Amino acid sequence: MKKRKTLRDLLFSIAQEISPPLSALDYKYLKTKYRFVLKKGDFNQNFGLAYVPFQTSLIEEQHGLTANISLTSFIDSPKFHKWLHRVRTSGKHILEHRIDRIATKVPLKNTELQKKDFDAPYSAARQFKRNLAKSFIGKLPPIPEVDFEILQHTVIQKLHQNFEGKLDANYLFENRMAELEIKYIDLLYFFGEKEKAIFWYKKAHEYKITQQTKYYEKGHKALVKQEMTQFNTILKNITGLDFDNPFV
Repeated sequence: MKKRKTLRDLLFSIAQEISPPLSALDYKYLKTKYRFVLKKGDFNQNFGLAYVPFQTSLIEEQHGLTANISLTSFIDSPKFHKWLHRVRTSGKHILEHRIDRIATKVPLKNTELQKKDFDAPYSAARQFKRNLAKSFIGKLPPIPEVDFEILQHTVIQKLHQNFEGKLDANYLFENRMAELEIKYIDLLYFFGEKEKAIFWYKKAHEYKITQQTKYYEKGHKALVKQEMTQFNTILKNITGLDFDNPFV
């Protein structure tokens, strides 16, 4: 099994190779989060690195290692996250809106890491999880792959330009994956689109009742009552409005 420090060192080596065009655009690398960040008002533009052993690989070549990685551009808002953690006190609440994702092979010229550092045997349980993950990944659409030189000279600039017009709560909301994804409704409310957000909170509330009714009818009455009460309490803390609980 790989040590966390070894993987962190690998991602840092990858970041060093990718950084010149991003640094020229004023992105800063956050080593603890494996991402390049550019602050733009209330939002951040991010390029996140991912080395996933069951999805990528290290190749030994004459000059050293080459790492297959994915580079994901996404938008988040630390200011919104801080508020979100305050109003939704349980669970992990992070909104990172993906814009683009590409794959590339990065030659690692400035690292003392070797392929054997990542070839330690896996336990039977861990190998089972890897095989399961590989079978799932195989069903997903392939990530577009670009040559590393092209990535550095043209693609990163295009990905950077693709953030234009997207640092906006309404844009992010309208391009959400799921219609009633609650974090996007929270985003609207936080950034002042309160009337629109309340309309969608009400739709989410109606859907919640429909779903909880199925469990209530199966005999999970106490649990349904508790979950609906918690859901309504959070909505009231955010909006100041009272929402019906038909299970009380």
